[in-house]
Amino acid sequence: MPHVDVVPFLRPAAGPLQTISTVSALGEDTYVVQTDHAALPARRALSCLLEPALGDRVWVVGEDGTYFITAVLERSASVPLQLAMEGDVNLAVRNGRFNIAATQGIELATPQALGLTAGELNVKARKGHFLVEQIHCLGQRLRAELSEIKLLGQFFDSVLERISLRVKRSYKTVEEVDMLRSEQIDFRAGKNLHLHGQNALMSAKELVKIDAEQIHLG
Repeated sequence: MPHVDVVPFLRPAAGPLQTISTVSALGEDTYVVQTDHAALPARRALSCLLEPALGDRVWVVGEDGTYFITAVLERSASVPLQLAMEGDVNLAVRNGRFNIAATQGIELATPQALGLTAGELNVKARKGHFLVEQIHCLGQRLRAELSEIKLLGQFFDSVLERISLRVKRSYKTVEEVDMLRSEQIDFRAGKNLHLHGQNALMSAKELVKIDAEQIHLG
């Protein structure tokens, strides 16, 4: 809140005060409210969650020089509303649901951690954008149904016990080296198996077997 130098106040007579006032100035920790008879320094009451702004019509109570803004009654439509609270805040809904709805959008922002804990999480959106520097995912099962997947990256490492793929067509392009290390390799083609290269080398320590009705060499 910007600092505002306030002129000396014209204090009313001592005694309880309840009145409708107008916020005329903002200080670092206090507000200045203008009543029909005087300008008074007032603090925002703990129960007044809406932060007052210049020109607001507010309900002020107090006595013996201590005054509080307990509610904001009226405000110009051009000034946005801001709920302001100090310290830790807990919101509890017992025996019911908590719904948040906004026609123009909802934003959550914090420089620290944002945590979500739920028995079940459902997210529905027409589009989604994620910009995350690091992702750590720990779970037991992942199931996704997508019509198109595109991945762009520099490195991809995976450590798995089993991979099963069932596709209609598969295409792979490797610009430099494609290396495979395995205990056993089994390639089976229903029709044709074609291997071609500038140089083709095949070696075995014990046995090389070629079995076919016709074998053409050269």
